[in-house]
Amino acid sequence: MQDTTSKAFQNWIALKSLSLSHFPSYGQCSIVYALRNGRTGEILKFGKASCARDRIFRNYIGGAGGATTKRIHDNLFADAEIEHVEIAWNQTTTGAGAELAEKRYRAKYVAEHGHRPLWDLRD
Repeated sequence: MQDTTSKAFQNWIALKSLSLSHFPSYGQCSIVYALRNGRTGEILKFGKASCARDRIFRNYIGGAGGATTKRIHDNLFADAEIEHVEIAWNQTTTGAGAELAEKRYRAKYVAEHGHRPLWDLRD
């Protein structure tokens, strides 16, 4: 079931099919993004990035980074979940703008569902 927070994002793309050409400036841009289960529409994670290319390709797909990005990488590749995960984003003018938007989306989700998204553990 798709919630109103999920509807704030357009153009969902299967993560397994994502390429740099999908992003403005080939991923050298600030974004607020959501990951969702493509089978159910359930939001799995909200995030922000001052460089979309690094966050998605280097961290989540490549597995580089800290504990959170490695956890997301593990979630994606455990039981081939990457086959079912979709991503959508809204470009922001700055990293600070992405951070504010992420907090708004997360707060709205919590207000609607009473909990954070499944892969979204940090405040």
